Amino acid sequence: MALEYIDQKIKNGDITFFEYEEFSKVEKVCKGGFGIIKSADWENRGIKVALKTLKNKPSINEDSMNRFLKEQLELQCDGGELSDEIFDALHEIIHAYLNNNKVGLNNLLKEALDKHESKSREIFKFLMDDPTIKHYELIIGVFYGKGFGVCQDDEESYKWIAKASKKNDIDGDCELGSCYYRGYGIEKNLEKAVSYYQHASNGGLNVALYNLAICYANGYGVRKNLSEAFKLYKRSAENGYILSQKNLW
Repeated sequence: MALEYIDQKIKNGDITFFEYEEFSKVEKVCKGGFGIIKSADWENRGIKVALKTLKNKPSINEDSMNRFLKEQLELQCDGGELSDEIFDALHEIIHAYLNNNKVGLNNLLKEALDKHESKSREIFKFLMDDPTIKHYELIIGVFYGKGFGVCQDDEESYKWIAKASKKNDIDGDCELGSCYYRGYGIEKNLEKAVSYYQHASNGGLNVALYNLAICYANGYGVRKNLSEAFKLYKRSAENGYILSQKNLW
């Protein structure tokens, strides 16, 4: 039923048709209501897109396909005002994330994500479609880790964060350290966590200094050294990191 419906809609001009060969690096992201959702590079446009693989099964009837098509058309026709709104929301989230790493107010990112949860799918798609956005790989990884606008997936989160780290994003280094520290998307490895925290600390990132201090204070992945832990806490506290300031009181 689904395939016949789509064929007819293509003939009627209701659905735009593109050859599958135009897409490369097609990777499974998660399962959706109609089938499997994949990410891919659209070679002709030079952007990354989300693809939905529809299952041809009896439960997908004309009514459900009409709802699906209506949803896609609404996403395409919301216009410039929605694009501006999504752009502003995304950059508010990115700012909250970076500010959290700078000052240590852990609720900043959560509040921003909660505020824009209703448009999380549109925000995620907007981000995926624009690789020129600063911290592109890192924020995609964060969204996968949080399940914001996409199915929560620690392994996919790790992959994107690792890409950010390879591009010398110190926030990505710190986030990658946390993946190894907690065993998110990769086998837990405290020694590697310390290594990535150290690299980000060398760049002056407050949250990395704080995380590295915790490792030294407790002997996680490194020989316990309270003197070194104190120095790291002090350095990040002087830079305005609130959690380090509390540890020094």
